[in-house]
Amino acid sequence: MNGDTIDRTLSKARLEALSDGVFAIAMTLLVLDIRIPEIDRHSSTREVMRALIPLAPALMSFAITFVLAGAFWYMHHVTLHSTKHVTRPIASINFFFLMFVSLLPFSTGLLGHLGPNHPAALAVYFVNQLALGVTLNLHWFYAGQRGLIVPVVADPIGRFIIRVQPFACLAALATLPFAPIASYYAFLIVMLVGRRIGTRRSRLTERSAVEQV
Repeated sequence: MNGDTIDRTLSKARLEALSDGVFAIAMTLLVLDIRIPEIDRHSSTREVMRALIPLAPALMSFAITFVLAGAFWYMHHVTLHSTKHVTRPIASINFFFLMFVSLLPFSTGLLGHLGPNHPAALAVYFVNQLALGVTLNLHWFYAGQRGLIVPVVADPIGRFIIRVQPFACLAALATLPFAPIASYYAFLIVMLVGRRIGTRRSRLTERSAVEQV
């Protein structure tokens, strides 16, 4: 039995279980950076709300990252589901992906600490997101080159969004030096346009398949 044959016996289930565990821990750790302020138990409602106001940047970065982490979990699921089997290089690529997933609490905490408009915090945050998108696309590229992709992709829209995500991060990073707050909008616009294009392409593909039948 040669090395290539051994590679092909690696279990997708083990990698999926590890990935789910890393995502679960990372998404849970996101909230630990949000500290409850010192509030007297007899404080009025107005005093409580005033004490919570400084937590707004941390809460916003938590909410955004939690949603993005959920999206990355889904995109990673689509990626593995579309892969016939796991080889050692694919496992290695996924380990790097999970490393950047584990980094999400740090980049999110930095953004919440320095503020949602801080250029350095935003740079770290979007580079973290970019690394996640690049490693996912590297998985697709390698698996495609090795003929390990299932011919019929389970979710073509999800696949297209995976392709677009790095460009959204690059758009945000390009916007950052000129208008930090606009980097969020640049990221969101590219992602929404990508989803729109992906949906249209999927419908056209389905329509063509029906017409051929």
